[in-house]
Amino acid sequence: MHRLYEEACSRLQKLCPRPTPLHLREQGVLLANLREIDEQLAASLASVDQDTIASALTGLEEFFASRVSDRCHVCGRKTEGMAELWSYMIEGSQGLAVFEDLVPLCDRCLEALRPEALSPRRLGKTAKWLAKVNGTDKGEVEELLDRVLEEWRAASRVSEWSVDLSRLGELGVDHEPLERLLGGAAAGRYSLAEGTVSAINYALDTIRVMVLDDVDALCSRRVDASILAARAQRRGLSPDWTALHTHIDLLLDWGLCIRGPEEAAWALEAAWVVHLPRGQRAQLVPRLIEALGRGETWAIRVETPRQPSDPAPVAVYTPSFVDVDLAARGAEELAAILHSMGAAPRQLRLYPRDPVSGRLARYHLYSVAIL
Repeated sequence: MHRLYEEACSRLQKLCPRPTPLHLREQGVLLANLREIDEQLAASLASVDQDTIASALTGLEEFFASRVSDRCHVCGRKTEGMAELWSYMIEGSQGLAVFEDLVPLCDRCLEALRPEALSPRRLGKTAKWLAKVNGTDKGEVEELLDRVLEEWRAASRVSEWSVDLSRLGELGVDHEPLERLLGGAAAGRYSLAEGTVSAINYALDTIRVMVLDDVDALCSRRVDASILAARAQRRGLSPDWTALHTHIDLLLDWGLCIRGPEEAAWALEAAWVVHLPRGQRAQLVPRLIEALGRGETWAIRVETPRQPSDPAPVAVYTPSFVDVDLAARGAEELAAILHSMGAAPRQLRLYPRDPVSGRLARYHLYSVAIL
C-alpha cells in the first residue's frame, strides 16, 4: 500500500502535517471520540460484551492520562491540547488508518496540524512555523505542503477504510474491541462525529430526488396544513394543525422555493423521537443501522448522543413530513421494532427540522399512540 505524506514527513521529522482523509474525518474516526461513549451502546456497536468494552475504554482513558504533560512535545512551549498521530495508506479503493501516538502540543503546533492550516490563506503562516520547529527553509516547507495537499485530495476520494490500533496493544491497552468499534465508523456503517452516533441510508440520494415533488407541492400551494392534517388522520396519525401551518409558513419565509434541490430536500426532513433506557437504546440503534443499510425508504438517518444518558433519545429521520404515507410507515416500522424488543413507549412524535438552526424544532407535527 502507498503510505501518504511519506516524503514530507521524512523531511519534517519533528512536526509534520498528516491531514485526515475526508471520509475518516466525516465519520469521526478518532480515539478521542470513544472516551465519552456510552458503554452499553459501544458494546452493541462493536458486537462485544459490556465488560470487555468497559475494560478497553478504561485502558484507553488511562493511556490518555499517561500522555498528559504541561510542555509541548515538539517545541517545549505550554501545552494547549493533545494530538492523535495517525499514518494513512491507500491502495486502489482501499485505505488503512494506523494509530501511532498521542502527544501534547502547544497552540501553534496544534494549529499547524489542522487541515485548515493548509488553506491558501493560512499556508504561509503554517510553513513559517513548521520551518522554525523543524529547522528547515520556509520555501522548501511550502513545496512539501503542496504535495501533502495533493495526496490528501487523492486520499479523500477513498471511502473504504479500516483501522489498525495495534500500537495501543503494544502499550498495554486491549485494542481489539476499540478497533472493532472505530472500524465500524471507518467502514461507513455509522459516524461518531459531532457528539453523536449516527448513520445514513445508503439510498439517500435517490430518496431525496423523490422529496423534490413535495417541495414543489408546497411551493405551488397544492398542499397546505389542512390537506396534510386530513391525510395524517386517514393514516392513523394525530396531526397538530397549528404546528403544521406554522412550520409551512416558516419554510416559505425561509425561502424554500428558491433554495437549491439538496438544501430544499434537507429542509423537509423530520424525525420520530423516542426516549429509551440506555440498554434498550443500545439494542435499537444497531437494528436501525441495519435497516438503513438495506436501503429502506421509510428512514434516511438515525441519530443518538454518544454520551450515556437515561433515558436516551433516539431520532429516526423520515425523508419528508409532507409524505404522510412514508412518515406513517416510519412510525409503524419503528413501533414494530420497539415491540419486538419489549420496549413500550406510549407515544411517538414527529419533530420537523428548523431550517434556520438545522436542529429539530421544539414542536411536533404528528403523533401516534403505541398500543
